Amino acid sequence: ADKDKYLKMIYNKTAVLIEASARCGAILANLDEKAFGEYGKNLGLAFQMIDDILDIKGDEKTLGKPAMNDFKEGKTTLPYIYL
Repeated sequence: ADKDKYLKMIYNKTAVLIEASARCGAILANLDEKAFGEYGKNLGLAFQMIDDILDIKGDEKTLGKPAMNDFKEGKTTLPYIYL
């Protein structure tokens, strides 16, 4: 349940924008909108998952933002679901 809730959250937070951008590019190029939309969705989900992992593993200099910020703010992220 937590994993499904997390996936829905990161879809709405990040992936939907990348999905829409990929769909728009496909429409303008007269290519397969559905395939490009799926690609954008998966890219957005992967991007957010990596960002959530880097929040734990990275340092402030590399991240460009405070490390462990999601944890400090009590945000549910994939690494914490599996801890």
